Amino acid sequence: MLFLFMGSSIGYVWSNFEKTQIGYTLSDLKRDEMRLEANNSKLRLELAFLKSPQNLEPRAVKKLGLRQPSAEQIITLP
Repeated sequence: MLFLFMGSSIGYVWSNFEKTQIGYTLSDLKRDEMRLEANNSKLRLELAFLKSPQNLEPRAVKKLGLRQPSAEQIITLP
């Protein structure tokens, strides 16, 4: 009888320990998810800025030396 009581007590303590550990892991994962979602939003804003014409044209002129084509350089295809 004593062994049965001790076995069930150890099982109860172990299950509570596992439940607590899973709770901590879940909290960590939720915190990571929130951090990653915030980082994703920040990166989406940065991408939208980098793809915007207001950003691309000055960078193309400054870094690549590009410029608007002259009228003679534009060829219209039929």
